[in-house]
Amino acid sequence: MSNNNYSKYRRHFSESAFKRKLSKISGEVCEKAMVLYLVFQNPQTPVWVKILIVSVLAYLIAPMDAIPDALPIIGYVDDLAAIAALLARIEHLITPEIRQKARQK
Repeated sequence: MSNNNYSKYRRHFSESAFKRKLSKISGEVCEKAMVLYLVFQNPQTPVWVKILIVSVLAYLIAPMDAIPDALPIIGYVDDLAAIAALLARIEHLITPEIRQKARQK
């Protein structure tokens, strides 16, 4: 695929798109997504973890996913499952400071 094929998706997958998405959601999904974002920003986070974080957060902000986010109550179940699975895998990288920052944001 050429780079032109990807350009139409760029607006969906950016830091501003992530922040817009978080402004529309609240609670557990928002806080856990922020934890992943903060772990990603840590320069000591291994590259393989950063790749997984980008993948999961891209799924969260993707305009299409397995369960449409617009559905009441169940719309974010698939997103939360992906986030929770990754958080369990990288628990050792999540400091108390990261958790506190995520709660504050």
